[in-house]
Amino acid sequence: GGGGGGGGGGGVASGLLAGRPFLDIDINDCKTKGALTRKQTHEEVTSQTGASIVIRGRYKPPGDTSTDERPLHLHLEADTQEAIERAEAILRELMGPPPEPAPGYSNGGGTCDPAAAAAAALAGSAATVGGAASGAA
Repeated sequence: GGGGGGGGGGGVASGLLAGRPFLDIDINDCKTKGALTRKQTHEEVTSQTGASIVIRGRYKPPGDTSTDERPLHLHLEADTQEAIERAEAILRELMGPPPEPAPGYSNGGGTCDPAAAAAAALAGSAATVGGAASGAA
């Protein structure tokens, strides 16, 4: 008998795909998705960790409740779980703080504060990604 499906959650799916570890990171609501979807970013992460990154899903603006396609996310695959975790750490640093605010801290409800993401990227100079603030209307 097969196991049941997982519930809705924190925008992350992980497990094994054809025997290889994988991880999906939801970036649909992230303000730094411009940097997260750049080929240069993916090449740097891949060269540092060995994990491959594929952009999947489509961008859903706020209020879009359609379920025909998954929201925009990064699909990571690697030979080892360690490589996945290292790649995730770099990407999470670029994403900035998680959506749920820390106790006693309010940033006006914005997901992925770009200033914090830029500061994190600078602090952890492992990820040298220029032009994170791309978002011309």
